[in-house]
Amino acid sequence: MNHRADARGWIAAAAGGGAISVLGGAFAAHGLDPLGGSKAIGWLQTASLFGGLHALAMLAVAALAGIGRTNDSIARVVQALFLLGSILFPGALCILAFDGPRWLGALIGHAV
Repeated sequence: MNHRADARGWIAAAAGGGAISVLGGAFAAHGLDPLGGSKAIGWLQTASLFGGLHALAMLAVAALAGIGRTNDSIARVVQALFLLGSILFPGALCILAFDGPRWLGALIGHAV
């Protein structure tokens, strides 16, 4: 597989995840009623933070792989796990913020 194309794909995934995190944080800050949705705002802000950190981690692994500091196979697995985490953890919080099932709190380790 072309390493350059592989790296570009992971960098694009990290950029997309970062952009979604910024949008989610902006929505939490400006799009919800602060009095009626304080718990939801907190969950969305935490989801934004989790997503942004996962995006940075994916970018860091891509950079390390790009300069030859890590094994390509290991880097792909780690990036895939960060991508999965960036979907599951913030996704569960977003669902909770919009009155989703409370059992999703177990997915992220919060007592909801």
